[in-house]
Amino acid sequence: MNNHQPTDGIYTMHGLAELLQDPNVDPRQLIAHLLSNMDAVNVMQQQMNSLQAQVQEQAHQASQSQAPARTEDVSNTLHALAAHSLEQQQHQLALTESVARLIDRLEQQRHPSRSLNGPAPLSPKFKGEEDFPLEEFEAKLHAAFDRFKNSIISDSDKVNYAFSSMEGPPAQFFAPVFNGRAPDDDGILESYPQFLSVLDSIYGDQLSLDEINYKLGRLRQHTLTMAEYISKFRNLSARAGWNEAANLARFKDGLSDEVKSLLAPQWHVLRTLHDAQAAASSAYQNLNLQQRLRPRTNPGRSAPAHPVQRHKPSPAAASPATSSAMDLDAMRFKKLSSDETQRRREAGLCMYCGGNNHFAASCPKKVAQLAIVSSSDPENDMA
Repeated sequence: MNNHQPTDGIYTMHGLAELLQDPNVDPRQLIAHLLSNMDAVNVMQQQMNSLQAQVQEQAHQASQSQAPARTEDVSNTLHALAAHSLEQQQHQLALTESVARLIDRLEQQRHPSRSLNGPAPLSPKFKGEEDFPLEEFEAKLHAAFDRFKNSIISDSDKVNYAFSSMEGPPAQFFAPVFNGRAPDDDGILESYPQFLSVLDSIYGDQLSLDEINYKLGRLRQHTLTMAEYISKFRNLSARAGWNEAANLARFKDGLSDEVKSLLAPQWHVLRTLHDAQAAASSAYQNLNLQQRLRPRTNPGRSAPAHPVQRHKPSPAAASPATSSAMDLDAMRFKKLSSDETQRRREAGLCMYCGGNNHFAASCPKKVAQLAIVSSSDPENDMA
């Protein structure tokens, strides 16, 4: 059995110390245990005093009955009770001092140093711009208050934290009041609801219900991501006050045609807005996945709609000049084998055409072929 488990609601001092270190223990419950321990000690002390009075009465009666032996026994019991009573008084004093120390430590835990243990301001800070609306700012403030409930306690704490999470025009608007250069006529420094009321009157959404309904009716997902579409739809529908059926129909109607096509098999079973939003998000992700898996073509060169048929000219259609040029190219790029090269060198033959009595530099076939190419070259005609 743990030594901090209660017996009839009584904890040992060591058990109370362990409970104090447990962050999950309710401080009010711990204080109740401390008070119960003190009450129990007081009851024990009263019982001891009553018992001591009874023993003294018995001792007095024994002395009157002239019973020395019995008087000695009662006297020993009386001394033992007196010693025990003194021990109880010392224990009660120690308990009282320990309770006081525990309460001090408990108060330190409930009210830590806000300059050291307080939460950092929100990031990014509220600037009164469209990408960070007031509604989102208030939601983040409430989340911080709930998380740091031991540090941000009073309304003034909440106001100070909210102001430290601002910059730009909103901070400049409240700065004179916080600096003491302007009177706090609205009581914003001590009342967080009043602070929000003033903030909402300047940076809150002042759209009328007609404008909200108009925006909701024209909202489309075509140019938005699915996450953006759902966020805008939730924001507008929450203020429009439409019923579930109307919101569901409007949400489905605003989806892109591609998403609607994917949702067609299950369209009739999407009967709640939550189900429709979840299914639309899944369909949108599938579309993005299909887009990524499609084969990519060269973005700088688009493929022709119909393949171009390329026909080689027949030999009969080729002109003599063209044929000669092609023959020259064939001869020019024809690479001799090592054996043929060695044979022509040993026989003194032309390395260009294989003839005798001349060399490649003065080969008549080479000169004739060059002349043909030169006369058929369009660049020469342009020159």
